[in-house]
Amino acid sequence: MKYYILVSTLLFLIGCASSINDSQFTSFTDSEFIPKAKEFSVPIIDDKSSIDEYEVIGLATAKAYLLEVAIKDLKKESRQAGADALIDFKYEQKMSVDYLQDLFFVEAKAIIYK
Repeated sequence: MKYYILVSTLLFLIGCASSINDSQFTSFTDSEFIPKAKEFSVPIIDDKSSIDEYEVIGLATAKAYLLEVAIKDLKKESRQAGADALIDFKYEQKMSVDYLQDLFFVEAKAIIYK
């Protein structure tokens, strides 16, 4: 019985953790780009037809307990990689086997303007 209570308590504490977040950037090119300033907010562009010419430089991914945090981390990774904008934004909420709770998983292609 004590084991059951201990496990239940641990699972509850893990489920309440709101600081779970993880992000990364996978480059599609051998080129390196200058990171944007911290003040720069990488825009997410819904309509690619509004962009004349661009090059996809990589894929940014993030996961977090809150969608807003996942998007913030996604933009931060892209900004640090030198992206001008993000396209093909996707997200889903699903169970994370790593954290045993629902998380938001987001991804977008990072681009630079030509």
